[in-house]
Amino acid sequence: MLYAAGDVWQTGGEAHTCLYPNADHAIWQADLGLPQRPGDQFASSLAAAYGTTRQVSGYNGPLLDVVAVKSTGSVVVSIGQDADGYLSRSDLIAARAGVSTGTPLYVAKIYDQSGNGHHIMAPGYDGTAGSVVVANLPRVGERRHGKLDLVSWAPEPAALQPLTLPSTLSLSAGSASVLLYGAVSSCNCPLYTTYSLLGLGSASGQAVTLTVGGGTESGRLALSDFSPGTVLAGSSRTLNVHHGLIGMILGGSDSLTLHVPTIYAAGQQIAMGTGFSGRQFMGGVLGGSPAGGGNSSALQFSGLILLKTAAADADMKAAYTEACRLYDWTPQIRDRLDCFGSSTTQGFLNKDGWCWPQMLNDYLETPFEVRSVSVAGSKASDFLQYTMANMLADATDGSQPRRKHAITWYGNNDVNGGQSIATIVANNALIHQKLRAAGYEKLFILGQYNAALNAAIRQAVADGTIDADAFIDPWSMPPMSNHGDTALYHDGTHPTEALDRMAASFIARTINAHLEN
Repeated sequence: MLYAAGDVWQTGGEAHTCLYPNADHAIWQADLGLPQRPGDQFASSLAAAYGTTRQVSGYNGPLLDVVAVKSTGSVVVSIGQDADGYLSRSDLIAARAGVSTGTPLYVAKIYDQSGNGHHIMAPGYDGTAGSVVVANLPRVGERRHGKLDLVSWAPEPAALQPLTLPSTLSLSAGSASVLLYGAVSSCNCPLYTTYSLLGLGSASGQAVTLTVGGGTESGRLALSDFSPGTVLAGSSRTLNVHHGLIGMILGGSDSLTLHVPTIYAAGQQIAMGTGFSGRQFMGGVLGGSPAGGGNSSALQFSGLILLKTAAADADMKAAYTEACRLYDWTPQIRDRLDCFGSSTTQGFLNKDGWCWPQMLNDYLETPFEVRSVSVAGSKASDFLQYTMANMLADATDGSQPRRKHAITWYGNNDVNGGQSIATIVANNALIHQKLRAAGYEKLFILGQYNAALNAAIRQAVADGTIDADAFIDPWSMPPMSNHGDTALYHDGTHPTEALDRMAASFIARTINAHLEN
């Protein structure tokens, strides 16, 4: 059900394309050709290619430079690739020799595999460990997707961790393409800052930056100028938390086309303002914005392909299909689970983008497309004011058919901000009312840290004031109830990676039981 002709199904590294959609007798055709690496697919227009795996079949050089912090001093180690093009395990093991347990490897350089020499590097990096501050670098070896090691950026409140594209790299807004491979832990940002994924260019009026949330708690990808706070245009696209491909196609007409890793029939064309197509981008930033400022998005990166031409929709569809086979993506999931909440859902204070929404599919019996539309400081009233309309628009969008479910967790910030318990309950009730009216099938609400508020929300679910299929309260159960346990809570409030995994298992158990009904 819910499939259309042209949809892709992937299993076991094999891609199938839907020829005839039917709930009982659908016809799918297997693509049995050998998958192409993205740098090979776009070889004629390749400006630069980067990744934690081989992007160009003929490339046999190193993939990364990492800084290994050892008791004898920090050293730089180049990480090569194995016979299959993945990061060399022997190089990684050698780099970690003498590194204390719990200390990561920090990424200072990502090599350009195109042969053009446009290597991405940490600001000031000269090939020595002393030229960089490791606290301002992303890490490798902490997150994986299947066989892929990922470079991971820490979200707020960590400092920016920018890696710079050299000024020798020149792309035109009139004809260029960006293919960014990876995952993003949450597609939202608060009103007081911005979260950036990637920026091209090095001057105001000659740049474009891809951000999440747009600085307005919108839950959408947005496009900014040199400064991430200078929004050029918003989109109607919300990312899921899964490894996928984000595409930006710049093809003239003062617009760009945005592709995201979901089931949208085609990319969204976005008007960027008069004169945009005349912009010339010199260099850029991965994991930040050209001007600095704001925070890095919680990005887990596996590849970046930059092209000197505008890829067609057919090219992007082919790139998605090849990536499904190369990187074990599952674009066929038609059950969506939205996680709406605040910093405790977002993964605030966790390094590497860890959050319980990204862990849920490890424990759910039915695979879900999970979206985490969560942001630090958010309250139920904020969600209603800034984010809800976009989520309702998604729910009624015929181009992305879904069976829709949601988990909400609002109240901790509300009560800390002085709102009455009655107001918090009423706002949560309104959220659930609107979601149910928009076609969300299963609705769940998480318990609160505040005992009085927790009891009030539990009662509101029991008497039907809050329309929820289940009230899920991990935090009242030991050991999760012990907020003084520093292995579980960073600061008594925000879950550590260990607690996020425990919570994901607990939450999934309840969801599994309800989906059987």
